Amino acid sequence: MIYQTFSPKQIQAMLWWAMPKFRQYDAIICDGSVRSGKTMAMSIGYLLWSMRSFDHETFAFCGKTIDSLKRNVVTPIQKWMAGVMQPKINLSKNYMDVEWRGHHNRYYFFGGKDESSYALIQGITLAGVLLDEVALMPRSFVDQATARCSVTGSKIWMNCNPAGPHHFIREEYLTEEAMKQKKVYHLHFTMDDNFSISPKRKEEYKNAWPHGSVFYKRFILGKWVAAD
Repeated sequence: MIYQTFSPKQIQAMLWWAMPKFRQYDAIICDGSVRSGKTMAMSIGYLLWSMRSFDHETFAFCGKTIDSLKRNVVTPIQKWMAGVMQPKINLSKNYMDVEWRGHHNRYYFFGGKDESSYALIQGITLAGVLLDEVALMPRSFVDQATARCSVTGSKIWMNCNPAGPHHFIREEYLTEEAMKQKKVYHLHFTMDDNFSISPKRKEEYKNAWPHGSVFYKRFILGKWVAAD
């Protein structure tokens, strides 16, 4: 893992929990444009935080589906953490074990694709959860996943591309009142926060949607806007 390629925003997303001015927060939400490096930074930070802070505890990685989670997080994480820690992944049973600096923790994989998915995570006790592309998950699943974090010191990690302005994630986690009440730390990303993308590739993404369209505003500018 080559830390010098990370942007200041990515480093902040990874290490906020270790910074004195941010330690009071119970959750972090990173939103913004596509290809901005949110998932990579949060996945690395989530593992570093959980392995530094806990021993023999249970955590969860959640995606829209198990397949998308394995594709976007679980498989790449072996490369992202190379030289630091080596997760032992059991793809058939949907979990991985990590040993690092004398600590051992287990991470289960869950998919939150519809309203019935909350039952999959119901009952488990967690010390933390990472919800990748949380805006694509139903409220019932998100509520159940966050409610499972009952271990002292647990934290909630979320990332997403924006949806409409009245989406429950924005209204219940990202308003000024909600962030204060739930102790949420919010980081907004753009493609400029991902140093691994070339200027040419950025232009290709920007030209993928008509400028001024709702998709351009959401996926490129990272704004929570409604469809025309």
